[in-house]
Amino acid sequence: MEKKVVVIPDFTTPFTTAYAEQTCKISSEETESESTYNKIDEEDFDRLLDEFISNETNKMSDTEENIDKSDNQNKECNEDYPKETEAPISAETRLENMIGLSGLKKDMAEAKIMALFTKQRKALGLDTTSDNRHHMLFLGNPGTGKTTVAKLVGEMYYDMGLLSIGHTVEMDRSKLVGEFIGHTEKNTIEAIEQARGGVLFIDEAYTLTNNSKDSNDFGKEVINALLTVLSEPDPDMIVIFAGYEDKMQELLDTNPGLKERFPLKFYFEDYTKEELLEIAHYVCHNRNFRLSPAADQRLSELIEKTLLCKDEHFGNGRWIHNLIEHGIIKYMAKRVMAAPHIPDDRELFCLIEESDVIETEQKFLQNKSIKIVPHTRIGFTA
Repeated sequence: MEKKVVVIPDFTTPFTTAYAEQTCKISSEETESESTYNKIDEEDFDRLLDEFISNETNKMSDTEENIDKSDNQNKECNEDYPKETEAPISAETRLENMIGLSGLKKDMAEAKIMALFTKQRKALGLDTTSDNRHHMLFLGNPGTGKTTVAKLVGEMYYDMGLLSIGHTVEMDRSKLVGEFIGHTEKNTIEAIEQARGGVLFIDEAYTLTNNSKDSNDFGKEVINALLTVLSEPDPDMIVIFAGYEDKMQELLDTNPGLKERFPLKFYFEDYTKEELLEIAHYVCHNRNFRLSPAADQRLSELIEKTLLCKDEHFGNGRWIHNLIEHGIIKYMAKRVMAAPHIPDDRELFCLIEESDVIETEQKFLQNKSIKIVPHTRIGFTA
């Protein structure tokens, strides 16, 4: 007699619901000191699983069509059939897909071409120098993507064969400067060793000095310790200093040998109204929210008004993320939960109304003081 095989599908709502209910029941009986990650014991799990399998088996054994489907599922799950996987997106493509930063993307592409050109000349024996330094300055206001791009730089230069690992180590003054003599140098050396093969990214690097003449300020020890690796002809590492353009110039002026050790300088321009609105759409889409036409128009007007009176501390992409996450969605939640509604009304729980944006503008931004501060470029070029 032919043996019929029935394949049980992946766990569906009935089983997962029963499992969740049992988990919640047992978790409520635990004391507050116990871990919130405790699971139901194996006996309860096995019982729920057996009940689920029994019910599903009865449903699937009624017709020959189900058996045919089971045979197909067996083939699809067989290890002899390799699963299709999407090819990883390159760092260069991810940089190109970032919203805005058109000037940066152009300058970064030129830097890549020059690095590959020099590498090929060395391979042909036309360039006999040992210099392989690609240290960078990232100049711009907050929220313009400097940290994100630093991580992409590590991957890009690894793909080009110019870094051995391609990872990024993020540092700032609080992680490098110690409280006692010797701590700062030790912290900096450890950071350098962690970053070997990749990128050492120091955000707000200008805070390491602040033009302070205080002899007890250990921030200058970070610069002195970094000068050694910055002078290495082939360090297998890229050091990136990031910060406001004018304050970074002040940092470079504190040490005559510091400026020439950063051959690449990149500018991160502030986002335009259109780019900030595009970021807002992206954030909403990723969170399964949708702006009504009226809400979208109101948000566009709010962004425009904000940009007209922004100062140098304006958060750019960080500002729009906070506006959506901690402003608009918050007031939407209050509106939705305060009104009579059907719990499974998906449209209600995803549609942002104009009133949510108005509420955000009136309350979330009411204490924001923004003033116009002209921003002038110092004159670096990438």
